Amino acid sequence: MKAVSFRFHELGRYSAFVRKLSEAPESMVALGYVRPEKAAFEKRIRFLEENFNPEQRFRLRAQLNKQQSNLAWSEAQLQHLDWLSDSKTFVVSTAHQPSFLGGPAYIPVKIASSIALCRHLSEWFPTYRFVPVHWLGSEDHDFDELGKTQFLGQLMQWNAQAGGPVGRIALGDWEESRNQIEASLLHKPFGSWALATLKQAFLSEYTLAQAMRVWLNELFSKEGLLVIDGDDAVLKQQFIPFMQREFRESMALPELQRGAHRFIDAGLEPPLFGREINLFHLTHERRDRLEPLSDGRWKTKSGSLTLSREEGAQFVAETPLAWSPNAVLRPLYQEVILPEVAFVGGGAEIAYWTQLQETFTKAGLQQPLLVLRSSLGWVESSVWKKAERAGFEEAWLGRKFQSWEEEVLKVSGLEAQLSIMEEVAGRMQAAYQQISGLVQEVDPTLTGAAEAERQKAMNGLEGLKAKLKKAHKQKQEVQLRQLKALYDKLFPNDKLQEREESIVPALAQWGPDWIALLIRHLNPIETEFLLLVDEQ
Repeated sequence: MKAVSFRFHELGRYSAFVRKLSEAPESMVALGYVRPEKAAFEKRIRFLEENFNPEQRFRLRAQLNKQQSNLAWSEAQLQHLDWLSDSKTFVVSTAHQPSFLGGPAYIPVKIASSIALCRHLSEWFPTYRFVPVHWLGSEDHDFDELGKTQFLGQLMQWNAQAGGPVGRIALGDWEESRNQIEASLLHKPFGSWALATLKQAFLSEYTLAQAMRVWLNELFSKEGLLVIDGDDAVLKQQFIPFMQREFRESMALPELQRGAHRFIDAGLEPPLFGREINLFHLTHERRDRLEPLSDGRWKTKSGSLTLSREEGAQFVAETPLAWSPNAVLRPLYQEVILPEVAFVGGGAEIAYWTQLQETFTKAGLQQPLLVLRSSLGWVESSVWKKAERAGFEEAWLGRKFQSWEEEVLKVSGLEAQLSIMEEVAGRMQAAYQQISGLVQEVDPTLTGAAEAERQKAMNGLEGLKAKLKKAHKQKQEVQLRQLKALYDKLFPNDKLQEREESIVPALAQWGPDWIALLIRHLNPIETEFLLLVDEQ
């Protein structure tokens, strides 16, 4: 496969934070962002080696083993699990919510980026070991976002009853979506295998969290990926002191606001706006945020629970599984559980983790290195080669399709013809001005008629320009259609392919070895946007 890479700012399809991080990373130092350079990793490794609790490593191993007890372990996973007991082993983490049928492609791309980073760190620091761990955010309740996935432009919708944490909801019947997917995948070289990965994982009796774990295990077990679900009583037991502080003193909010001022001073929009208490109360039916009452107590939004700050702190200690950290506290929860040298995330994630620096410090924790994941596009040879024959150039990828059209029409001669017409229009304007002067001398009342004739002529010329452009487009119809096919493939709905489409059709086209190939090409420290082109 051919690999084409771009910097994020060259494509221009990313947030201001990401573009700035790509184009002028030195300017982000003022924001407090620590660049993921070798010296920074070395400092972080030494900190973890000296400060991460060895007992926590054994607890982490035990819960990973328990959570994945019903799945076969690969040799690489068993080795990584064993390594976690060693003080010279560190985690490169990613995180995302479980999503119906695996969600958009950027979720597995993020994981592939973390695995690639582990390999890169192993080359930098051969006396240490690095393990990829995916944090499964199964407590999320954004059913509208997580309950749908696109396959080749077809929207697959999960019709389960929305309620509490999505990870706890059973999948139920998705036969209609399965039939649609079969129709779109089975004709592809590895369609049967790709479809089987979904069928084996997304069983009707599984919860969404279970299904996502099985699917990720199918894709990444050979690479040694470990998946951990934060919705776990034993893990939350270790986060009790932090949740109690949040109840008693609203630990996070003042520090979060200080972080927001850093963003404002840098000319960027703060990504996070927290609450006084950044915890949800969890039941199987709902994920309830806490709202203040006039008497100083707090109630859940549903009204199911009312309690004082101290009662909340006690309740957390008694029932830790019934509480869930929101986006403000979840990174702290990860840091307590994992010996993470780095967190690999998308632009929004890296931005809000950057805002949380003061919050980490207030909690007595230190942030991992924050590494912006690589971004991915992919295309079949037939689409790419037709576009190349139609005149496509790789530099166009940073532009909208209108610019592609203009390039084609420029070559077709339209630009030169329009230039001639502009010259003619200038001469016509001069001629009508002369006529208007003559009319003014003879009969000033005829000036309006002269102006009307001038405007009529100019309008006719503009109409002729539009017809000429349309004729050129029709003449280049095949060429433009081939270019549009490539554009729509890489930027469906004018958005990045990885954010709109599932990765499953790519797996159906190129098979399980494509995952390993993807990881070999990625390195989030060096690679920003990567386009993989099948040249066969």
